[in-house]
Amino acid sequence: MNRIDLAGLDMAALYALARDPASPRPRREAARDALRGIRADTLSRARAALEPQPEPEAPQPATASRAPAVSRATRLEEIGAEYEAMFDAAEPLAERAHEIAAFRARLRRGADAYRAAEAETGVPWIFTGLTHGLEAGFDFSRHLHNGDPLTARTVRVPAGRPAAGQPPFSWEASAADALRGHGLHRIRDWTLARLLFELERYNGFGYRRRAAPTPYLWSFSNQYRAGKYVKDGVYDPEAVSRQAGAATVLKAMIRAGEIVAPPRAFRSA
Repeated sequence: MNRIDLAGLDMAALYALARDPASPRPRREAARDALRGIRADTLSRARAALEPQPEPEAPQPATASRAPAVSRATRLEEIGAEYEAMFDAAEPLAERAHEIAAFRARLRRGADAYRAAEAETGVPWIFTGLTHGLEAGFDFSRHLHNGDPLTARTVRVPAGRPAAGQPPFSWEASAADALRGHGLHRIRDWTLARLLFELERYNGFGYRRRAAPTPYLWSFSNQYRAGKYVKDGVYDPEAVSRQAGAATVLKAMIRAGEIVAPPRAFRSA
């Protein structure tokens, strides 16, 4: 049976042909079949257009990646490799670059005082500088312990420090008391993991008990998203730290050549 060629006929011409009694029956049937095909195709397209379409996923910047879970352990031997791995993966957030740079500049300005504290206690100056920035905003009129004013003993945790002497205290005396009070003067092997461990321990392991990265170390990096103690004992999982973390600043300083990277003792050994 020869194929009937209806090419070039639009829908109006097909309708006319299908209803024309003078046209041969096979051509009328072919026109009707062509119309049915057009209707089926049109209906299918209409149904597809009415189907709900999934929203395309917006690309996520690398810095918005989910912060890693951390171990709940609090012994350096158990978490030293974790510190090194997180430090290697940490990337300072580009949008916080100005604030990180400002933190570094203030730390460098106080370097003479921090080096004097190192000579007194043996604690690396970079540890004291980072802690001073985080605890007291680089204010030399405040205790290194927690940022309370030097005009009196500390009120917040740890309270009543320094125990010896009378206020007002010098910054140097208070700093030595704070560093010795944490037993930091006894440490001789200041590896990268030890430095990060002691910084976290100085602030407390409250975040680690929640398997959450502490902003004290990782704020302003891709290793931290949210979660903060807004006051003693009160944790808000949606609160976000507004100051740079010590590890974030340390990595930026190493990259800038402002400090030599501490040696490794765990993962890279």
